Amino acid sequence: MRKFEKEYLLDRSGIDAVSEEMIRQMRKAGVSRENAIRLRLTMEEVLLRVSKHFDGQITGTLDIRNRMGVPVLRFRYKAESYNPMESADQEDVLTQEILERIGLAPEWGYRYGMNELVLRGPRQNMRQEVRLIIAVLLALAAGSLTGVLPDGLITGLQNYLVDPVAQTFMHALGTFVGLMIFTSIVTGICSVGNVSDFSRMGAYVFRQTLTWSFLGTAVVGICILPFFDFRAGVISGGKSQMDALIEMVYSIIPSNPVSPFADGNMLQIAFIGLMTGVGMLILGEKTSRLQEIFKQVNKLVLLIAGAICKLLPVYIFTSLTILLWDNGYGIFARLWKPLVLGIACHTFILTFKVVFASIRLHARAGMLFSKIRENVLTGLFTASSSAALEQMLRVNEEKLGIARKFNRFALPLGNMTVLSPTGAVFVVTLYYMAEYYNVPVNTGWLIIAIVLSVIFSLTVPPVSGGMLVCLGLLMAQLGIPGAGLAAGGILCIVLDFFNTAARIGLLHMELAMEAQHLGVLDRETLSAN
Repeated sequence: MRKFEKEYLLDRSGIDAVSEEMIRQMRKAGVSRENAIRLRLTMEEVLLRVSKHFDGQITGTLDIRNRMGVPVLRFRYKAESYNPMESADQEDVLTQEILERIGLAPEWGYRYGMNELVLRGPRQNMRQEVRLIIAVLLALAAGSLTGVLPDGLITGLQNYLVDPVAQTFMHALGTFVGLMIFTSIVTGICSVGNVSDFSRMGAYVFRQTLTWSFLGTAVVGICILPFFDFRAGVISGGKSQMDALIEMVYSIIPSNPVSPFADGNMLQIAFIGLMTGVGMLILGEKTSRLQEIFKQVNKLVLLIAGAICKLLPVYIFTSLTILLWDNGYGIFARLWKPLVLGIACHTFILTFKVVFASIRLHARAGMLFSKIRENVLTGLFTASSSAALEQMLRVNEEKLGIARKFNRFALPLGNMTVLSPTGAVFVVTLYYMAEYYNVPVNTGWLIIAIVLSVIFSLTVPPVSGGMLVCLGLLMAQLGIPGAGLAAGGILCIVLDFFNTAARIGLLHMELAMEAQHLGVLDRETLSAN
């Protein structure tokens, strides 16, 4: 791409010309037609705000150049500092969040007397799933070296290279995971809009989705018990798991606001985040500046965590290599069982929900599934709910008949609290690890495993590798050796594809039923083929 530079007056025709040139370059960079349309509407709205703020008399320069294979578009105008991104209404904010999820959100900055709107094209990087598969294959190959390399060399590599790399990754991610969970919960609650909407509709959505999440995970935990052979007993030290459960319930409220972050107590961090978010929601406009600060901090922490998680393939390679050197390939002899059970559980959960929704909504189950099938398949093949978010909004409103106002805040809220598929991944993985490592299991242990699986599902960081962090915390809580985290991580990686597909389907059905209960469902749209 050659360097492009041209000056424009931001009147109506100038706004159209700048937007058209920007989107033309984005389309050349591989942006889809749907995202390009959404991006153009956003840029036109942003530039229109700039024009109105300066009474249509502002002139700026559009600069387009290529940086390491990525198009970078900048529109600069010399004037007083003015951020057009701050004056967006609730719908524009949601559009901005969608663009941020796919890495196409415009950014604003001010320096040396110049305002600057920046739009960066997408990088053509290798998909994270492909990197993880390559890491697993390399680890399987490295695991066979125990019979080829000298024992001293194997020990040296493990002690001075492989083991430190694995620990460094977990420590780096653990440094930010508490803050990430806290800011994600706070900003998620604040995104509801106002306390009136939350008390009238949001509280109902929150209560319903969490109740179904606990029930779904509990049913899965009970139904798969016959497929595992556990060793009965109590935890070391004489304390029963039921005592540990009671202690966990009473200790969820921290003695001070600092110790949960210092100790990495995710339940207490989630509690603080929940109370903070609800409090800010009640105060409303009085905390608008604070809410904006939380959003920016959340973006910063997610950016840092996302950068750290790019090293996830390295962690998988190193930790899996250690596992194979210590235990051999025998640990995978029964891996097929949790994989089959996990896939069966997710299929059952989704099927049950669609049938149940068809009864509640008085609609054919086949017709309901046909409306959401494309989004479910997107989740299955990408393991990313973000990839389907744009389509989920459209399907809810145009095919299921969910009112726009309800859909725009209920979808992000429900995305946080529809947890039974994620809980099922944790339960299946924990059962398999407990059986493999012969961990003592009793009724209290099973109750804790189910309850914590749902609670930790709520706190999974929204970055690649987030489930792995929570799985490590769960295993530590339930007395499962940390050496099994690599095999458990592989289970989580594979089952996350089915987890995402099931969560998308469940969220569609749950919101349709809740919209009907609240009287904001268009029956005519729902019944249309």
